[in-house]
Amino acid sequence: KRVALLSGHRRDRWLRAWDLRMASSAEGLGGGGLHPKALLHRFPRCTRTHQRFLFSVQGCQLAVGDDQGSVFLHSLSTFEEEECIPRAHERPCVSAMLHPFCRTLATSGGGRVFPDYDVDSSAGSLSPPPRRKSTRKRSCSRGKAAKHVKSLKPLDNSVRVWQLEPSGDEAQH
Repeated sequence: KRVALLSGHRRDRWLRAWDLRMASSAEGLGGGGLHPKALLHRFPRCTRTHQRFLFSVQGCQLAVGDDQGSVFLHSLSTFEEEECIPRAHERPCVSAMLHPFCRTLATSGGGRVFPDYDVDSSAGSLSPPPRRKSTRKRSCSRGKAAKHVKSLKPLDNSVRVWQLEPSGDEAQH
């Protein structure tokens, strides 16, 4: 039986499965080589942002989301992709949590969105040109700036619950 540790990093293309029995020696970690013996498998996972992407394991199944908003279910025994929910969210799927005893998956999507206040850009601006300085006092109106902010994708900060198909073992009972 394998004793595995899963590790994922921000701005990384892989979620790694490590064999902890092999990691106890410098040789198992590769000894500076490119292919460490302790590395069991790399699951593809596109994450280009600095956000945390949470994954979960239930039994021999791994659930993970990616930057495109998709969710992937992998087998930890065969290291193969078992299921995919493409575009589960409009923004990055930052969390995929398997229920402990039901074939249910909870996912959350979203990301930090910052207004585009780039004033040095040669692409032009959505905001009006600056006014001349005036000697009279001005009042600050907070609502006006929000009209000029553009968003590339629709905001999707949501939590969704998915009912998964029965696994092969459950379908036979």
